[in-house]
Amino acid sequence: MHNKNFKQINKNLFKNIRLMRWLVLLIISFTFGVGTLSTNAEQALNFIDLNNWSPLGNGTWTVQTGGRTVTQSQNGSPTFFLSPNEYSNVIVKGTIEVNTTNDDDFIGFVMGYENVGDEYEFVLFDWKQALQNAGKEGFNLAQIDGNFSSGFANNVFWDHDKTDSRYTELASPPSNNDGWLDNTEYQFEILYTANQIRIKINGETIYNVTSGNFNAGQIGFYNYSQDGVIYGNVQAVDVDTSSDKPSPSPDAYGVSSNSTLTVNASDGL
Repeated sequence: MHNKNFKQINKNLFKNIRLMRWLVLLIISFTFGVGTLSTNAEQALNFIDLNNWSPLGNGTWTVQTGGRTVTQSQNGSPTFFLSPNEYSNVIVKGTIEVNTTNDDDFIGFVMGYENVGDEYEFVLFDWKQALQNAGKEGFNLAQIDGNFSSGFANNVFWDHDKTDSRYTELASPPSNNDGWLDNTEYQFEILYTANQIRIKINGETIYNVTSGNFNAGQIGFYNYSQDGVIYGNVQAVDVDTSSDKPSPSPDAYGVSSNSTLTVNASDGL
């Protein structure tokens, strides 16, 4: 009788060990799936030659020797500096700095940029140092889509007027919505895919929009009424969003003859 109970205990213990090994492997697979994108991207980042980029609008963009850094030196209406190629599923990293104490206006980036005639469509991320009339301090992330035959309208690019159908806010500004500082270099990282936009400044996630349909298009830099803006050490890498990742589902496993352990896809054990 004791031998039979001992065998049953060993059998249950073996099942429990197998279950725990399975759970450990599941946890490792989730961790690996989440971390692989950023790890592979870090390893494969390549510097972008900004000599191949093109200015648009009222700005003066000067690429420094080596092609890794560009300075925008004119204080005027909206201006862009655009890549020659279209991007989607990409990570872009670099530095941004306002190397002056002159003015307090908009710096930023564009993604998914498309332009046919007077029709424009792109995602705009901008950052203002201080409040000025309707121009608010801090970050904004919006979809710009419409006709600008009369120029880049002030109510869209300065006021961020949500009643204008050409301006659609993609997410509310973060709670820590401070303006940029003079003569301060910031590290930026942008993840842009067909259904996600994540923007980090100095490692802090400012926006992470995970619901949307974002088109492939040019990427670029953006200034409005701000001079002395430097973008440096710009790097990019394509990311693979098609890789299969673990997809959890509820399951149940026998632990002993009188009990069942249930693993729920959303709640776990």
